[in-house]
Amino acid sequence: MLHRLSSRFLHVGQKVPGMKIIVVSKDSNEYKVDNSVDSTSFFANKKVVLVGYPGAFTPTCTGNHLPQYNALYEQFKNKGVEVVGLAVNDFFVMKKFSEELKAPFPMICDGSGYFTKAIDGGVDFSEKGLGFRTRRFAVVVDNGVITAVNDEKGGAMTDLSKAETLLKMV
Repeated sequence: MLHRLSSRFLHVGQKVPGMKIIVVSKDSNEYKVDNSVDSTSFFANKKVVLVGYPGAFTPTCTGNHLPQYNALYEQFKNKGVEVVGLAVNDFFVMKKFSEELKAPFPMICDGSGYFTKAIDGGVDFSEKGLGFRTRRFAVVVDNGVITAVNDEKGGAMTDLSKAETLLKMV
């Protein structure tokens, strides 16, 4: 059974909370971890598609969801939009996941789930042995404010959070 931890979910008009986040990103040919990124600065003065997914190396996230964003990354970039992944995984896992996925975009490593909880983007999969996770969603953030929300209620992937859908929205 799926349990939301909050009666609210991400919503249009919501501001990205100000807090320290850990980000893995590609620098030349190497993936680097920055463990002291201010989230307000990270989302400021740009348009971002924030892609929430339950976990690195899970079948749907690895085999389908995130590879779509890899494939369309240049098209997002050409529209002036940055893609950012988000999952409740530590930075060791997220760095390895980014490397294996060859992700051209940054990933927020939310090992303790603080950022996910702060944006009301979490789900409790404890009954499945997975604990607290980021929900599957895709949101558009413009200069730190959420302007569109596509929530995959229940965790299964539908067209709502597919890269092609978000590319049409931005």
